[in-house]
Amino acid sequence: MKTDIKKISEVKVEITFDLDKDDLKNYKQIALYELGKDLKVDGFRKGKVPINVVEKNVKKELLIDTTIDIAIKSAIIDCSMKENLQVISKPEVDIMEFDFEKGMKFIATIELLPEPKLVDFTKIKVKEEKVEVKDSEVNDILKRFASSMAEKKEVKRAAKLSDEVIIDFTGIKDGVEFEGGKAKDYPLVLGSNSFIPGFEGAIVGMKAGESKDIDLTFPKDYHAKDLKGAKVTFKVTVNSVKEVKDAKIDDELAKRAGADFKTLDDLKADIKLNIKQNKERQAKDKFTDEVLKQLVEKSEIELPEVLISEQVDAVTTEVKQNLAYQGLSEEKYLEENKLTREEWIEKEIRPIAVSRAKLGVALSQVAKDLKTEVSDQDVDKEIKKLSLQYQGPEFKERLASPEIRNDLKNRLIINKAVDELVALVLKNK
Repeated sequence: MKTDIKKISEVKVEITFDLDKDDLKNYKQIALYELGKDLKVDGFRKGKVPINVVEKNVKKELLIDTTIDIAIKSAIIDCSMKENLQVISKPEVDIMEFDFEKGMKFIATIELLPEPKLVDFTKIKVKEEKVEVKDSEVNDILKRFASSMAEKKEVKRAAKLSDEVIIDFTGIKDGVEFEGGKAKDYPLVLGSNSFIPGFEGAIVGMKAGESKDIDLTFPKDYHAKDLKGAKVTFKVTVNSVKEVKDAKIDDELAKRAGADFKTLDDLKADIKLNIKQNKERQAKDKFTDEVLKQLVEKSEIELPEVLISEQVDAVTTEVKQNLAYQGLSEEKYLEENKLTREEWIEKEIRPIAVSRAKLGVALSQVAKDLKTEVSDQDVDKEIKKLSLQYQGPEFKERLASPEIRNDLKNRLIINKAVDELVALVLKNK
C-alpha cells in the first residue's frame, strides 16, 4: 500500500491511497470470510462454507462492495497508526479506481484532533494524602463481624432495641401501595436505622402476631423523588422476635473467621492491612483525579463540535441507562425536573460531554508528548483477558477485527499515559 498525505489545514488532511492487487487479494479474502458467516449452501453447515464456494455463491456486486468497505477501513486505520493521526470523525471517501486484477485507488479526507497546548507538567501540584489506620476503625469492623456471628434466639416478649424482628409490611401513599414499599418475612434489627426515621422505634414494644399502622413522613432529601416529604402509612405485622447476642470478640471468634487466624491479634492485623490497602487505593484514585482535573483546567483545549456531539450522544445514552435502572424514563425525569429535552441536554448533558472530550484530547496529547507505547503482546494479553470474560463466539469474532484491536491499543496507551503522568507529578512534587 502506498499513501500520499496532503495537509489541508491544521485539523484536516487529504490522503491518497494506492492499493495493489495483492492488497486487494487479502481484503477480498476477509470479505469472503465475512460473507460466508451467514451464507447458506446445500451440503454445508452455516458458517462452514469453504471460501472458494462462498465466492461462487455471492453476488459479485456484494463482494465488491464488501471488499471496498473493508479495504477503506483497514487502510485508513493502518495509515493512522503509522503516521500517528488522531482521526475524530468518519472520513469522506472518493473512490478513483477499483479492479481486483489491477488494484484500488481512493482519496480520504480526514478531520484530525486539534493539538492542545498542555500545561507544563511540573506545574501540576497535588498534595499526596497520608494514609493511616486508627484502632477504632479496626474495632468497628470487629464489632460488625461479631454481630454477623451473633446468636439469635426467638423470644415471646415485646421487641426492644437490638432485637431482630421478622416483619411483613406494606407502605401506602394517598390510599395506594407505593413501589418498593412492601415485603414479607423481612429481617430487621431494631436500632440499625435501616428504615426512615420513626419506623423502627414504632415497632419497639410489639410482640409476635401483633399488627400496627405506622404513620410517617419521608425525609425531604429522600432519594426517590415521588416520596420526598410524602406522608405515608405502613401496615406492619410482626411474625417473630429474636434476641440477638453478639459473639464475644476473642481468639475463638478469630478462628471462626478463617483457618489463617489463630489469635485475635492475627485477625486484627489482617483487618488493618485490608483497611490500609483500601485507603491507599482511594488515595491513589483521588490523587489521579486531581492530576487530571488540573491537566484540563490549566491547558488550552479547543474542541471541534463534531467531537462534542459524539460525546453528547454517548453521555445521553449512559444517563438514560442509569435512569432506567432507577425505574425512570427520560420523559418522566424531564417531567419531574420541569425541563425540556433541549434544556436537559444544554444544562446537564453537554457540560459532562465537554469535560470528557477535553480530557480525552488532553490525554491523547500527553501520550504523544511522553511517547507512550504499548506492544502487540500487551494488546494480545488484553484480548485474551476479554475473551475469557466474555465467552460468546460473536464477541470473540469482534475482538479479532482491526477496528476493535486498534481501539483496545489506544485505550491501553491512554491508561499507561495516565500512570506515567501521575508518576511524573509525584516525582516533581
